[in-house]
Amino acid sequence: MEIYHYHPATLEFLTASEADESPLEPGVVVIPAHATIVAPPVAVAGYARVWNLDQEAWGQLEDHRGETWWIVSTGALVYISFIGDPSEQGLTNVEPPPVIPTEYTLPADLPWDRMTESEAELIQDGVDAAPAKTRNMINKATSFTTGTDAFTKFKAIITAIVGAERADAIMGYPLEAAAVVLEEMA
Repeated sequence: MEIYHYHPATLEFLTASEADESPLEPGVVVIPAHATIVAPPVAVAGYARVWNLDQEAWGQLEDHRGETWWIVSTGALVYISFIGDPSEQGLTNVEPPPVIPTEYTLPADLPWDRMTESEAELIQDGVDAAPAKTRNMINKATSFTTGTDAFTKFKAIITAIVGAERADAIMGYPLEAAAVVLEEMA
């Protein structure tokens, strides 16, 4: 009699073999733990044949092991190592866009590097025309962090001169850093 073995943890079909006869009861076949006499279904690509203990029957579950998926809520990369539908675990197989933090710090020279020469001249004139405390805060800054007076006032000056969309580009999160953020989250 042929028996079918399944993994003790995942319940995935492993192999078939001939059952042994009981050494104590001639003519009685021994079915070991994690085995059944019920034949598994034909293998289907993308699915694993899994024994259902409650129904005492085989089923087929999605098998995405070895694939790369992402956590929907964070965008973190995940390598699938389990049998079943990863989307039921809050995962997606569509790579999300980079997660841009709402709080970040820019080196003081980065906004200037992003400006054209003519923008830089106009914005420097705007900084020079600002009240002394604001002017000194911006000129002495070694970095600009969102939410701080230096960031807010500098961006307000830039916005007044080149408009909100261009100010967002000049003072925005450096997109090249988004890849680093995703690596740190994974």
